[in-house]
Amino acid sequence: MFTHATTGGAVAKHRARPHRRRGSRPDLRLASVLVTLLLSACGSDTLILTGLDPDVDLSTAEIRIVSGATQDGEVGAPLASPLVVEVVDASGAGLASVQVQWTFSQGRAVGGGSGGQPTVMSTDAQGRSSVTWELGTTAGVQTAEAELVVPSSLSTASGAPGNNNGKKVGFEVRARAGSPTSIDVSPDAPSVTEDESIQLLAAVADAYGNPVEGTSLSWRSSDETVAVVQSTGMVQALTPGQAVVSASWRNVEGSTTVSVMPA
Repeated sequence: MFTHATTGGAVAKHRARPHRRRGSRPDLRLASVLVTLLLSACGSDTLILTGLDPDVDLSTAEIRIVSGATQDGEVGAPLASPLVVEVVDASGAGLASVQVQWTFSQGRAVGGGSGGQPTVMSTDAQGRSSVTWELGTTAGVQTAEAELVVPSSLSTASGAPGNNNGKKVGFEVRARAGSPTSIDVSPDAPSVTEDESIQLLAAVADAYGNPVEGTSLSWRSSDETVAVVQSTGMVQALTPGQAVVSASWRNVEGSTTVSVMPA
């Protein structure tokens, strides 16, 4: 506040207006926050955290992997370690509040959108963005991408306004099958002549139907006077009758009924 004398001797008081730095564009920051709140209220499947300084130039920015690239996990479960990337300027300094879009071939980001929907996160003060990946339910190789997003308020030489600009990094992990939840013994209800043998097979699968390899099974015959079974699933018929032959792992079991016919 400052004062000056008027012609009548009275003192007039004036309040100094605060100086506004050119280029700060607070209207864009406010608009960004309002758009985020509107998307959240509408139940968008994409998580968006905004607040990018509109003066930041993304034309020379780079995105690179920090950690999380070399790991595997169980289908349908979160990975043990998050995927972490960083966005830096030409000098290597981290850029805060930059949007990074995460997409997954299977699964989703924990706390993000539903399966198949991208998740957009803003970088932190160090320029890093991270997600915990809940793997999809199919065993095998699964991939994820983190891509730098150019907001609609900015235009760069490397990408059209409001679109991803092709600057991205990829992650590849191997999703392994879960614990066995079902055992299917085949052939179904076979018949065999006494003194002959038949090989039974057991297909072990997890809760999502993925084959579980290398499971150690216990084989058992309900009537060893009719038929006996070896640890390999080979059944030897002894006398006419029926025996239920089962394969089990812990409390998971599958079975088939073997009929032994007279020679």
